[in-house]
Parts: sequence; structure tokens; C-alpha cells
Amino acid sequence: MPSEPRGRGPASLTVQAPVIEPRQAPRPHFSFDDLGIQNLAVASRISVQDKGISNLAPFIDAEALETLDICKNQLRSLEGIENLTRYWELGICYSAVSAPVFQTKYGKIAVPICYERHFPEAWRACALNGAEIVVNPSATINGLSESVWPIEARCAAIANNFFTVAINRVGTEHYTSEFTSADAKPAHKDFGQFYGSSYITAPDGVRTPALSRTMDGILITNVDLNKMSQTRDVWNFWMAHRLHDYGTQYLAFSKDDYKPNLFK
Repeated sequence: MPSEPRGRGPASLTVQAPVIEPRQAPRPHFSFDDLGIQNLAVASRISVQDKGISNLAPFIDAEALETLDICKNQLRSLEGIENLTRYWELGICYSAVSAPVFQTKYGKIAVPICYERHFPEAWRACALNGAEIVVNPSATINGLSESVWPIEARCAAIANNFFTVAINRVGTEHYTSEFTSADAKPAHKDFGQFYGSSYITAPDGVRTPALSRTMDGILITNVDLNKMSQTRDVWNFWMAHRLHDYGTQYLAFSKDDYKPNLFK
């Protein structure tokens, strides 16, 4: 059954990808991501808490009032950055899986952070919570993820029929302490070249050109949220996604004694 028209006209979506200068931080700190959606902003940071280590993005609304800290669910292992010896994906990494969505005058916005873009479950959790615009602020370098960058957020937009905003910074970082990057290479002090290339994708997979790989820039495009229901009416992904069936399978997969359903 076709969904009811939303009755919402196009909005202007602005993405800003600035160059971030190297700096000394009073606590372990390896990235700072900044984005603008009209008058909204998100700043990503490393934060050490009693429960463990977490990567938080405070959501800033149009009146510049902080509403909530978004906790990153997936956190990569790093070693030796700014005197932080090491931390791991499991064990001391504190995470939350609620995938919060923020109701704003521009739409319902979710913010999976950086590394979470590699996990379809992270995007789907945002969709299930009603997200219309999903923003992924990242700080990722060439040689690590550039081959998949142009398609990950685009695939997420197609699978979930919402708008995705893939944001990556440009520039580089240099640290006083050496660290390794889990790539079998010697310890080093530079983080590599952040390749920028921010872009926006519509629910039907149509995307904008990317911003520069080396220069800061601002990308502005019109976003018509009616496109979500129009796309879902055509493709019917949302009607046929069988959450109960896949949920039952995921629950089975999560058990320590799970045995693959493999036919020989």
C-alpha cells in the first residue's frame, strides 16, 4: 500500500569538511570531525570514562544547544597514540547500541561515527529508529579505506531508503608519540593523508559529486524527504525486509555454540 505523502518540501543540506590543524590535547585524542547541516553540528572525540573508552559525538541542535552524546558502538584498536598505550574493540571499549535519532526541524537525523559505516547493522539500526538523514562523520586515510569509500554510504542509502551523508576530513595529523596501525609496519608518528571526498546520497542511490581529496570545502544540495516514501513504494524493501526472520538468525549467530548451517 503506498505510503501517505509527507507534505514536506526540499530542504537545503550543507556539508562542511574542514582541514583540521595538528594540536596538543590534554587527553588521548586522535580525531576531530566537524559537519554542518544548516545550523547543526557534530564534533567527534575520544573520551576516557569509568566504564572504559568511548568515542562520543555531541549532537548540537540549531540553537547550538548540546542535546545528547552519541556513543560510537564500533571502536578500532589503536596503540600508543598520545600516550594511550592501547585499547581494544572488546573488553574495555564502552559502547551503546541504541542508535539514537534526533527529531529536528530539518528531519530525523542519526549519526553513526566513522568506523561504524563498515557495518550494515549500524545503518539499519538508524533506519529502524526512523532516521531520514544519516550522517557519518569520519577521519579515514588513503591506503586504508578509499577503495570502499565511494560505495559504502551509497549502498546504505539504497538498502535503507534514506539519505546518507558521508563526511571525511582532509589534511593529516602528526603526534609526539609513535603508534602502530595494526598493519605490520613500523611504529610512526604521522597518521597518513585524510582523503576527504565527502558526498551525499539519496534513497534511490543517486549521489552528488564528491568534494576535493585535498582541500576543505562545502557541499550544498537540496534534500526532499518525500523521496524516501516514493522510493520505498517502488522497491518495497521496507515491506519485505523480514525483521523477525533475520532477527531470529542473528540471535542464533550470537551464541557461542552456534554451528553454521552448511550443506555439503
